Amino acid sequence: MFGLMLVNDFINDYLLTVPRILGMSLIAIGIAIAFVSKRLTRVIKKTDTIDSSDKTYVTILTVALIVILVGMIVCIF
Repeated sequence: MFGLMLVNDFINDYLLTVPRILGMSLIAIGIAIAFVSKRLTRVIKKTDTIDSSDKTYVTILTVALIVILVGMIVCIF
């Protein structure tokens, strides 16, 4: 009985609050941007090969990491 109350309270009081849902959504968007960053750079630059030190590539990865960090901060509050 006590274990069931803990799980129910955890889900309703912690996971299903607006900041947690918003933060997890931001984290998912940031991870998706990070995964497609090389493809986005290819489309923007219109070339087939992208160097890993390309300024556009690094900028897109930086934006993705900032979005992930903001999502983590939102989840904490």
